[in-house]
Amino acid sequence: MLHIFFIAYTLMFILLIISVYHHKFNQYYVIPKALCSLGFVLTAMIGSVLTGNTDNLSVMLPGLIFYMMGDIFLCFKTSKKFLFTGAGSFFLGHLIIIISIYQYTSLHLVDFIIPFICVIIICALSSLDSIDTGDLKKQILIYAFVLAWITSKAFWLMLNNDFTSNSILFFMGYLLFLISDFIIFFILFNSYKNKYLRFLELLTYYYGLFLIAVSIFY
Repeated sequence: MLHIFFIAYTLMFILLIISVYHHKFNQYYVIPKALCSLGFVLTAMIGSVLTGNTDNLSVMLPGLIFYMMGDIFLCFKTSKKFLFTGAGSFFLGHLIIIISIYQYTSLHLVDFIIPFICVIIICALSSLDSIDTGDLKKQILIYAFVLAWITSKAFWLMLNNDFTSNSILFFMGYLLFLISDFIIFFILFNSYKNKYLRFLELLTYYYGLFLIAVSIFY
């Protein structure tokens, strides 16, 4: 069953990449992007129902839905209103996930090691002449801290659960998610532009979300 989800998801991702890099299909970019976003939500829902493993779905699904909404809003990032609405949707999704995680585990100081490291890295990068975050530095740091917090907690959960399949998938998913957002940071605020960064950002983001979705029921 998992390979069917993967193949279907990959086909949608290929359509998305074509719409990004082929000028003829740029105008249809929103459609495959929305399908990919819907894809990780449906993967979580259908996989959980078919396997009968729905315990985690109710707490994780709202976060995934906010990620999907954020994705769709960011398709219209030329509008500042949609840009901030999209970023806000992702942030709410992160908060839902972190609250859900702490329903099953305790808060520890080690959870904040990776987030603080990420904040330090972003502060260092922001000081470079080629990086210009404008007046968004504070918002970027808060957002990065929360996403890194989830990634950190996922890492410690993986260690504490003796590397179970779902804990590995969950951590790898959020690690890819975190990497994709670092790439977005360079795309948005770095004066040096590289067209291949967009591909890497989409690859790490969508397959990160796919792994997160699969971790809910696998």
